[in-house]
Amino acid sequence: MNRFFRICFLCVAGACLFLAGMWLSSYLFYQNELKGYETYPVKEDFHKWSSEESVPSVETVAVSTVDMNTEFVIVKENLVTGTSEEIVEELPSQFVGMERYELEEYYENYLKSPVLKDREEGLTDAMVVTYSPEKLVVKKVYEPLQLQEKFYLKAEENYVVVYYGDNSTVYMYTNIRMDSLPEETRAEIEGIKEIESYESLYSFLESHTS
Repeated sequence: MNRFFRICFLCVAGACLFLAGMWLSSYLFYQNELKGYETYPVKEDFHKWSSEESVPSVETVAVSTVDMNTEFVIVKENLVTGTSEEIVEELPSQFVGMERYELEEYYENYLKSPVLKDREEGLTDAMVVTYSPEKLVVKKVYEPLQLQEKFYLKAEENYVVVYYGDNSTVYMYTNIRMDSLPEETRAEIEGIKEIESYESLYSFLESHTS
């Protein structure tokens, strides 16, 4: 009988120890899970945390550009006589809204094929000197040519290019396409056509410029 009770006692004690172990394991696991969730805000705090986060703001800087009220001044400098003059003109409509770098690009391209008047006066350079919504100053540099100076016409990338009498320095890039010229004229330019005077040069340019 005593042996029976001892066996029963051991079974009950073993069962109790097993249950206690299971409870302790579950409790420790639950505590660890709670510690992991403590690193994140709960739902109510999450909105508060998100709204308090600083969001980088993008500052928009207004760029002031020239308009029709801008005073437009052209400074013409003559390298031969050493003189200069200032001329106030109406701002060209295509300049309205342009930033400085756009105007500089415009004159860089303009020098490759200036208008006939500037060509005749010997334009060699043009640059933006002053840029502001109140005043735009452009400097043009001229070096008038001798009327009897010799020129050469060459074909480059299907366009006619005018060279000075030294046959190596570019006088101007034209917008005259080689494939738009008569066959005889095209052949002369491909073999480097000589122009004997300034007047002859501009007579040729006027007759082949659309």
